[in-house]
Amino acid sequence: MLGKKSGMATRLTARYPNLFTWHCMNHRLELAVSDAVDEVQAINHFKAFMEKIHNLYSQSNKNSQELQEAHKT
Repeated sequence: MLGKKSGMATRLTARYPNLFTWHCMNHRLELAVSDAVDEVQAINHFKAFMEKIHNLYSQSNKNSQELQEAHKT
């Protein structure tokens, strides 16, 4: 919505020059973290590894119970 050429904010600013536009703070933070993660290759590998582990344990009750038992010890 904040596109430099044809976003809504750009169109409104063209019509109302004193208009102040910004991303909400949560969206700005999410964009910054996403950009940082994309830049660091090691984090991408770690993220993929963690997602695979999550998928393995979240889709199987047996695996989930084994993980909880391992956590208790």
